[in-house]
Formats: sequence, structure tokens, C-alpha cells
Amino acid sequence: MVDSSSPPAQGYSGLTLPQTGYHADPKNGMGDGKIDLAKMGIAQTSMATVEVTRGVAQNVNSSGSKKRRTFSFQLFRKSKDKGKTPAHLLDTLPVPVTFLSHLPPPSFVPSSHVLVQVFAVGLDGLDSFLVQEKTVNGAKGTGFIPGRSIIGKAIEVGWDVKGDVCRRGEWIIGLLDVKKSGALAEFIVMERHRVHRAPQPLSRPTTLFPSSRRTHVRSMSLPSQLNRHPFAQIDQDLIASANLSIEELALLPICGLPAHRAVRTFADVISPATPKPDSGDRAKYVRILVLHGHDGPGALAVQMFARRGVKVWIQVPDSAARDDSNEEDNDDTDEPGPSTAGQTKESRFERLQTRLRAWGAEAICVGEPLEVLERLAEDGRSFDGILDTVGGVEIWEAGRKVLLADPEQDATLQTSSPMPSPSTSPSASSPKVSSTSNKRSFTVAQFTTLVGDNPSRPVPSAQDHLRSGFRSLKRTMSTGSRSRSSSPTRSPSAAALSSPSKDSLGRLSRRHTTSTIKAKKRTVSYVWVSIAADVDFEGEDVRDSLGAVAHMVESGSIRPWVGDGHDDNGPRVVPFDKSPEVFRRDGEGPVGPLKDGGTCVVRVVP
Repeated sequence: MVDSSSPPAQGYSGLTLPQTGYHADPKNGMGDGKIDLAKMGIAQTSMATVEVTRGVAQNVNSSGSKKRRTFSFQLFRKSKDKGKTPAHLLDTLPVPVTFLSHLPPPSFVPSSHVLVQVFAVGLDGLDSFLVQEKTVNGAKGTGFIPGRSIIGKAIEVGWDVKGDVCRRGEWIIGLLDVKKSGALAEFIVMERHRVHRAPQPLSRPTTLFPSSRRTHVRSMSLPSQLNRHPFAQIDQDLIASANLSIEELALLPICGLPAHRAVRTFADVISPATPKPDSGDRAKYVRILVLHGHDGPGALAVQMFARRGVKVWIQVPDSAARDDSNEEDNDDTDEPGPSTAGQTKESRFERLQTRLRAWGAEAICVGEPLEVLERLAEDGRSFDGILDTVGGVEIWEAGRKVLLADPEQDATLQTSSPMPSPSTSPSASSPKVSSTSNKRSFTVAQFTTLVGDNPSRPVPSAQDHLRSGFRSLKRTMSTGSRSRSSSPTRSPSAAALSSPSKDSLGRLSRRHTTSTIKAKKRTVSYVWVSIAADVDFEGEDVRDSLGAVAHMVESGSIRPWVGDGHDDNGPRVVPFDKSPEVFRRDGEGPVGPLKDGGTCVVRVVP
């Protein structure tokens, strides 16, 4: 029985009722693209949206007055940053977006477009940055609707949309243009080259009291094609089921498309000549480092690499591996005995480690991206490829040093044993020098970035593309010879990596050798997979890439990460009317689930 004294709960409801009986208009011809969703009972007269409202008053005041062209001469120009809110006060400002219901639903569907009823929207840090960019110049971005990745049903299709694309009433996934966005709405119109038929979502229980009977889970003892690599023991509970939930499918375009395009750029590194996973020589495996591989596109890229028999190393930020409230207790490492704060931190890191190991990760490096790259370069670690999901010139320069490192100088690549644990030090084993180490061989390394040199400019300019093109044509090679002393001194970075709070690999050691060995000649290829590109370097458009990702989902190869209920940054699945809080930022970036490369899902249809 409901208590009448309690206040009514406020929330968004998508309940619709037909306004009147539907009658065909004889004046409108067939195929004109006009549609009335309110008269059909599918939508109300106005649909709910999330829009940028900061600066709307300024827009109203300035709309009636015409600006005159004036000429002035100033010796000293005012700074562009003058008048901006200080960074330490950004988190105190109201959220720049608001949940509204004033726009009418679409009434026209072009011949090459699809009218979609949005069920859920996937968001990442780029969507938050686009909202901030629209609010920097005042009223310039008023009315902007964020969001790019959707899962929904096709309500109406144009005449030019063939049946192999989608049909009316089918589930579809889509990715909007980064320059336009507009996914946080009940209904949107999308171009046919940006949508693809979605896998069947996981059905919800239709009864009020669902049965407590457990569904059948594939036994771990049964053979599966997922376990083809000794370091890629994919967890059956995480990836075995081909049916994804609506929340997982909402993240598939925004995470799977860039991950798929990025993995394709490593074709020269992951060649068909790579030995089979059942081979005993593990030193010949390809080793790739993924920055921010715990979430977002990096998480799906890790799963794709593991399926191809690649030894994957993952860089994870500090905020994703430890509790922020216990940072003060982390510095007290001299006191013996476990503490309560340490147990909380280890519990969170253990959950993260279990999840990443299930995806196929061989090693986990905790720390900021630039810090981890510098430590790996100082300790002589060698990689065949780096997938950058962070961006910046510093990341490229530090990553190039790591890729140019000679594989013959990396002790972990000279042994057939797996990676050492924190309890065992690799210095205990004496790696043997290969008989072909004195021969100069030509190898290829790959650096692929999803962000580019300027993370603060999500939509790249022509100058950015020109700089990236010149860098892609230039071949960076390592020259000269390197020598290692028999008793090298341990660098401070190696001591930092030996701490369990910094790295789960334990102590890093350098190679012990007294002979001078010529370094391998390596070339580093640079590729920028831009989010604004409609077609990748091999000619695949957005629809083709979405189709490839959907096929991976149907085969049980990948699964987006939507959280496990233990996220300290807040819920990762939020209702439509509460979604504006996701776009809150401070001086360092997004606050909440979008922090440090995180993602979240907005449920438009409850």
C-alpha cells in the first residue's frame, strides 16, 4: 500500500497516448518523408532532450540588437583567458546542460536516413569536453545536444535505405558525427552509413517476480576457442554470452569502432608469421602496450589483441586502481603489518586485476601514462606496438623511445618463462644471449593514437592532419650499438616499479651482459585514427566498422565494460532526467564516471 503522506517521486516518463485516430492525408504523396509521431501515438507533441543552456540569456538579449562594425586600435591586446572561470571554481558552477522538453519530434525523414527511437546513449570523456567547448564562448553553443553513440529501434526508414542496412522495427546501433552529436534525445534522424543492425539485446524478465532458477553457464572445463593463448584466458562469465544488454550495446559504437580501427593498424606487427599460441617459444610473441586499457576503447582493444595471441600490457591510472580517500595512508610504507586502508586499496586493485586478466592482459602498470612510459624506457623494456588513448606530443615522444628499445636488451623477452610476479625477481634468472644477437635485423614497431597531439582540440584542424601526415611518412630508426655492464646500478624508477602500489609486475631489472651487442634496427610507424574520420585508411566507413564490431559481439569475442556496482566514481548507468550531472567538470577534467577515460550509459527509455 502506498503511503499518501509521502511526497510524489519526480522523474521522467516516456508514456505516450494517441492524440486522435490516425487518418491518412490524401494531399501528401507516398514517399515524401513526412511523418507525425504524435498523431501515431509513438511520441508526445514535444520530446525530451538534454541541451546546453548556459548563456541562453545572453543569446536572448543580443538577438534584438544589431552589431555595428567598429574599428579600434590597441597597443596591447587583452588576453583571451580574461573573464574565464578559474580552474579551482569550475566544480562549483551549475551544470551547463539541462533536461528539457520543448523540441518537437522529427517530422521529416530524408530518403537516405533512418528515424530512430533512442533507448540508451553511451558517453565518454570526449562528450563532456565537447559540452565544455560549446560553453566557453558564451551563447555560441546554446541548444547543443551532446551524445554520439546510440542503441534504439528504427521507426521509419527512407526509400534509399535497403533491407540489408535495417528494416522498420529492428534494433540498430549508430554513431553520430562528432561535429554535430545530438544523441541525448528521444528521437533522432541518422544517415544510413552511420547505423547498422544491432545484435539482439539481452531480454529482460517479463514477469513481476522472475524465477530464481540460474541460467546455464558454460563450464570452464569445456573446450572453447576463446582460450587459444596461454596469457589470454578469457573469462567465460564475462565474454561467453553473445547477447549483450542494452547498456552494453549503447557503448559498442563509441568504444568498439575506434578500437577496431586502431587494431587494424597493427597488421604489420601482428603478421601471419606470428607463432601459434601453443608454441613453447613465448619470446617470439608480439607485445603491445595499451594506455588506459581498463575502460573505453582501450578495454575492447585489449580483448581484440588477446584474441589474436598478443601479449598485452595495460596502463591504468592511479584513480582506477586505488581509493582516493586513502592516498595519505599509501605514503606510510615503512610501517610493518597490513592496515585497513591497505586492505581496501588491495581489494579494489584485486578486482581490477581479475577483470583485466580475464580480458587477456599479461601485465598491469599502475600510474600516469607519461610516468609509466618513462619508467619502461629507463628500464629497457621493449614493445612492438603502443596504442595511445590519451593523446599529447609528450606521449608520442615517450612512446617512441620505448618502441626504439632493442628487444635483445630486454631480459623478459630472452626467457621462455612467463612474466615474474612481485614475489619473484627476474634478476634471479640468468637469461642467455641469443646466438643471432650480433646480427642486425629489421623489425617494425607501431604507434597508434586515437587522440592526436592536442587532446584539447577534439575536432582536428587541417594543420593537425598535415602534421600527422608528415609524421606518418617519416621513419624513425634506432642506430648505433648498446652495451650493458655486468653489474648495472638500479635506477630510482626501477625501485618505484617494484612497489605493488605502482606496478603489479614487481621489480624490473636490466639485462646482465658484459659484451657489446649491436642494437636491432627498428622503424616506428605512426598512425592517427581520428574520431572525426568517416572512412578509415582501408576504406571502411562507419557502417562497415560497426558491422565488424557487431560480428565480434555475436561470436562472443568482446564485451564492453559497464561496471560491476563497485565504482567509486558514481553509477555508470544513469536515468535520462539525471544525465546532466554526468557532464560536471573541475579544473582537471570530468568528475564522476567519465574521469580518466571512463564511460557511462544514459537510459532514455526506462
